[in-house]
Amino acid sequence: MDKIILLANAVVVDSNLVNYDHLTNIQEFTRATAQNTTFEFWWDGFNILIAVIALLFSFFTYLSQKNTSDNTQKISQDTQRNLLLDLVRHLYRNLVITYTIKTKLEDISFEGYPSEEHLVKLKIPMENMHLEAFYGNGKKYEVMHNLYLNLRNYNYEIDTALMHFKDKSISLETKQRDLKTLLLKPSFLTKRILITIYELWELKRVSDDFNKDGYDKRIETMLDSSKTALDARNKILEAQKGKTNANNNTVLATDYNFERYSDKDSTYAKILFAGQMLKSFLINVNKDVFVERGLNEQGGEKVYIIPFNDSKTQN
Repeated sequence: MDKIILLANAVVVDSNLVNYDHLTNIQEFTRATAQNTTFEFWWDGFNILIAVIALLFSFFTYLSQKNTSDNTQKISQDTQRNLLLDLVRHLYRNLVITYTIKTKLEDISFEGYPSEEHLVKLKIPMENMHLEAFYGNGKKYEVMHNLYLNLRNYNYEIDTALMHFKDKSISLETKQRDLKTLLLKPSFLTKRILITIYELWELKRVSDDFNKDGYDKRIETMLDSSKTALDARNKILEAQKGKTNANNNTVLATDYNFERYSDKDSTYAKILFAGQMLKSFLINVNKDVFVERGLNEQGGEKVYIIPFNDSKTQN
């Protein structure tokens, strides 16, 4: 910029021919032009930098969305079926742990609460529900969405129960009601999963009256001999195998004296293990409860109940 000004000042002419006011105006115009040119150059450069950053942001956003889309495409409807069947196994284990918690709280007249980890592990991993796999079919999506809501509500009920169990001021009646809910939900949700799988993968269609009264009962009559029930039954039988107490089945003295699980109105009793299978199923449930009332490999209680008089609970 200064070179331009010096050049203007260095021009030598006859003073008689020059209007010095005019020359001064030329000098000022030259200086302003140089300044504006410099400013516009840096302003254009700044705009280019912003454009490059926006372009990079758009590119990485595209990559992220493409990765999400690719992962979504990897979750097929058949994969979702397998995930639902695994939830049947998870819910069976929830039944065992919840009933174990019930018996251990009754042992101490509810003067304590289950360690938080035991209830947190009951929760359904909602990331295993891939509704996007059913976007192309309105009815199938609606069936899956209804199941999703049922499972999500179960997680909320677990959170509420934990909050109540930890609060010594909450009434015994409330805590017993929470336990009753948590004991019923594995059976209820297992039935919902079975009906969903049967409709979407075995019948491969959804009836127009799937959400009307009485529909579930009609489906239940077809479930007993279905492939859906067989696969679910095998999942539970797998979960019942190999469960033993550590330390040669060492258990706490009170573990021999607990009220046995005997619900004959559950989905397990009416659909999955009806008839001659029921007795064996109930025996295995109580064996699993017996194991969970025992000790772990470190010699501690597998399902730990924290007494309210524990100094840590008073802080």
